Amino acid sequence: MKILGVSGSPRDKSTNFMMRTVLDATEEDYELIKLKDIDISPCKNCMGCHDTFECAVKDGMQQIYQKLIDADVIVFGSPTFFDNVSGRMKTFMDRCLPFYFSGELEGKKVVVLSGGGFSKLIELDDKGECITCKEGDLCNRSVSRCIDSIKYFVNHMGMDLVAELGTIHGDPAAKKEELIKIGKGLVR
Repeated sequence: MKILGVSGSPRDKSTNFMMRTVLDATEEDYELIKLKDIDISPCKNCMGCHDTFECAVKDGMQQIYQKLIDADVIVFGSPTFFDNVSGRMKTFMDRCLPFYFSGELEGKKVVVLSGGGFSKLIELDDKGECITCKEGDLCNRSVSRCIDSIKYFVNHMGMDLVAELGTIHGDPAAKKEELIKIGKGLVR
């Protein structure tokens, strides 16, 4: 089984902790691609991939395309940026347009992970609870919208979403057991 992780995090913190926890729990060999380490240009909307199923932009994405095709399972992760995925993840998703036309990612098992930091931005009440969460659930809503963005991409590509998980307040370790369960479930 070939397992691939694609991280849209610009740092090696919460999102990558979540991803490594899921990937390690599979007890299989895997590769974790950190988009922050790869030069990927935005889609130029040249429409070349509409007919050729290949991207005309030659950059770091070229080394990712075949890995996506070869993978049986893909774990996507992005931190929450303005209720959405990171810019790196959005650029990556845009550059996957050739797969929309070729259908080469259809049926692949996918996990979607997201974390919202917020740890330095939140204000706690006298009980230590997040005031923002209590007054409108902004923290959870932001992470949910990020997950929804990736899920839309996954569905659009015909991939099979098998699990999703989000964390808030920069504490992915609080969901470690759930992350392990997701990873173990991928290889059953």
